[in-house]
Amino acid sequence: MNNIVIVIPSLDPDKRLIDLLISIRKKETDKISIILIDDGSSAEYAHFFDEARKKYDAIILRHKENMGKGAAIKTAIRYFLKEMPDKDGIVTIDSDGQHRFDDVVNCVNVFNGNPGSLVLGVRKFGKEVPFRSRFGNELTSKLLRIFSGISISDTQTGLRVIPRDFCSLLLKTNGERFEFEMNMLYSAREHNIPIIEKSISTVYLDGNKSSHFRVIHDSLLIYSSFIRFSLSSLVSFLIDVGIFAFFMFAYSSRSFLTITFASFLARFCSSVFNYSINQKIVFEGKSSHSISKYYLLVVFQVFVSSYFVTFLHDVSDLNTVFIKIIVDFILFFFSFYIQKRLIFRSE
Repeated sequence: MNNIVIVIPSLDPDKRLIDLLISIRKKETDKISIILIDDGSSAEYAHFFDEARKKYDAIILRHKENMGKGAAIKTAIRYFLKEMPDKDGIVTIDSDGQHRFDDVVNCVNVFNGNPGSLVLGVRKFGKEVPFRSRFGNELTSKLLRIFSGISISDTQTGLRVIPRDFCSLLLKTNGERFEFEMNMLYSAREHNIPIIEKSISTVYLDGNKSSHFRVIHDSLLIYSSFIRFSLSSLVSFLIDVGIFAFFMFAYSSRSFLTITFASFLARFCSSVFNYSINQKIVFEGKSSHSISKYYLLVVFQVFVSSYFVTFLHDVSDLNTVFIKIIVDFILFFFSFYIQKRLIFRSE
């Protein structure tokens, strides 16, 4: 354990923070470095941080105002990289007593057996887990699996062992609040950092009332890239369908050639808008040749869309515009995955 630094972000803590530090100091076999981040706590909580420093030898890093869990972890990482060159990584844990020291040790042991890996202490989500935590984790796990191919049972765990080399990369990862932990998983995938899960105890105290997670606001941040992509795609979709519908109204032919021509013209007009928004706002990617890769995807999608619109119109005689809406909606999810993973992926 002495090759790892414990990092504890904290906002307005209570006695459970001190109990956690007592547990660590009692059970440690060698002295463990502890970095405690005061993320803009009110003055009335200052005595907890003072006690942590004086009695339990914790290094206290302070934010003058609340900046978020992600920002707190990044502050600890900067200190760790600069001041602790002999350590192999950090392990982040929550300050409210949800993470047992024995589980921390087990996760670090897994890390020591798999150096360079990101180790997640994952919980089991039974009926005893508060609904908002269970629902939020299940939703993010499914979205992560669909759009990145990463299969993780607990995307929101705060117990993570992070290797030193990955720490440097995380300073460039987007997110200052709870969304940082989700973006960390995307970043691990992008940089080929192995992710290993280790089962830990599931502890929720008082229905998890101590959590500073703001259900609506922080959920929007966690799903921000998908939400921005959806809005961008919706506007592009309306442009696309509008132009396509105009051509279907103007021409009576419903041949594959006519549908393909109308689809290409409509998609070209909508793609100019869509590429600009996705490149600058949605994915914020710096990938080279993104425009050429993007338009290869556009061409592929147009042919696939045109084929299925023509085929379904021939076999069902449904309205072509209606069929196009259904087909393109299905292709929407395929497009999100390709753009995030291949086209706008930061190098």
